[in-house]
Amino acid sequence: MGSLKTIVLSSMIGNIMEWYDVFIFSTGALYIAKAFLPSKVTPTIALLDVFLILALGFITRPLGAFVFGNFGDKLGRKRMLIVTLSLTGISSGLVGLLPTYIDIGFISLILLSILRISLGIGLGGEWGGGLLLIVENTYHRNPFYVSFFQSSVSIGLIVGSLVFLTLETLLPSSEMYSFGWRIAFLISFLLLVIGLIIRLKIGETEMFKKALENGEILRKPGLSLFKNHFEKVVLGILIVGGLAIYFIGSVSIPNLYEFNKIVSPTQYFYGIMLFGIIDILFVFIGGILSSNWKKIIIFTVIGNLLGIFVLYPAFLLKTPTNYLLFQTLLGISHGIMYSPVAVILVKLFPTNVRYSGISASYQFAGAFLGGIEPYVITWLSTFNYLFYPIYQILLCVISIVISIIVYKYNLAKYLETEVEKR
Repeated sequence: MGSLKTIVLSSMIGNIMEWYDVFIFSTGALYIAKAFLPSKVTPTIALLDVFLILALGFITRPLGAFVFGNFGDKLGRKRMLIVTLSLTGISSGLVGLLPTYIDIGFISLILLSILRISLGIGLGGEWGGGLLLIVENTYHRNPFYVSFFQSSVSIGLIVGSLVFLTLETLLPSSEMYSFGWRIAFLISFLLLVIGLIIRLKIGETEMFKKALENGEILRKPGLSLFKNHFEKVVLGILIVGGLAIYFIGSVSIPNLYEFNKIVSPTQYFYGIMLFGIIDILFVFIGGILSSNWKKIIIFTVIGNLLGIFVLYPAFLLKTPTNYLLFQTLLGISHGIMYSPVAVILVKLFPTNVRYSGISASYQFAGAFLGGIEPYVITWLSTFNYLFYPIYQILLCVISIVISIIVYKYNLAKYLETEVEKR
């Protein structure tokens, strides 16, 4: 099985790579636009185009969730996690080697889109498998270990911030546009090597091995999921929607403040790192406080409520001081509910369809609710500035309602009963 330390690190590395890539792609939007789009495109349209390509990587994730979730429930978690990590690292790293629009015209944009699609497919199976690596090996010891996995999202964000801040500090603007931005993507190859070294040391999860021994593995787990647990997938998607507030703190607010010259590039990065640090802290606080099923629901609701109350002021009261304040509050909002939401998803599905179930719920939400958020709110703002926060507020309200329904009707019941049977 591997040591506890190896299991924890192995589960975290994929999340770190994922959010490192999301950050450098969204933060490097202007560099990417310059490299892959015609020079006549206006800055606003260029940002929309880059965010659309970013969203493309999210929209393809459900395909990866179905493929890797299905095989992960049939063949095992470890095998799929080796494949997803490899596909993720290679797709991200190759962006740093692509020729530009000046070199090969629109073919460069097509190649970039292909890499984002392949990245999205790989990441579609990464989060679910990584979470199960932790849960199915450690939940009977301490559910708190889920917090280590969830904290890795913001670790990736902080690593990306530090890399970009270092590059922009050391290199002049002309060199950043020329080759500096590529370095950030090439670092993905290094993260891939580190991740593979760690993951090759682990074995299969305890719960999957138990299901295998008991003859509970299904021939077509993906089809069984949608035939017998479809309503749970829908509930999971709607609960996860509130977590899209992470895009507000990591992408939308920082880009809005910097684009309007309210904060300097250095302050921009400091605000993102502050958001990430606060998020990590409250991921662990949420994990500690969510010691039973009722508290898991309570802190999911609290996180969403805080997000609702913070969103309008964050978009409207734009000053450098408020930037740091709102980044702190957004970090608390997301962090306090991130571990509880993960446990809710795991409890919704039995072991033999769990990889498929949590991957489908999380990635469908990421694709069609969260991943498109930077594009949607930027587009909405072109009609009326007050439209900025409406989309995320709606997602938070839905997440609250569905969480309460799941609790009231005891719809998430699997994990503890399976642990007890062991």
